[in-house]
Amino acid sequence: MKRTFVVEALREEEYEVIHVADGEEALACYGRRVADVLITDVKLPGGIDGWQIAERCREEDPKRPVIYATCFSPVAPRAGG
Repeated sequence: MKRTFVVEALREEEYEVIHVADGEEALACYGRRVADVLITDVKLPGGIDGWQIAERCREEDPKRPVIYATCFSPVAPRAGG
């Protein structure tokens, strides 16, 4: 999975990472722990997307940095030449 690449890269740099698979899990986790920075996939699977996660987190702390990302592409992958 692509998100594991980001998680491992951050951990190699000795950041503490809270890693979840979908929006519902993110909200549940966020209610228990506070992060210094939020990195969210705007196309999270499930009923809650990354935009909604960021909105809820910013309601609690408007100054918390948010990094928006996605691995989603509307273009089908192609083999390199």
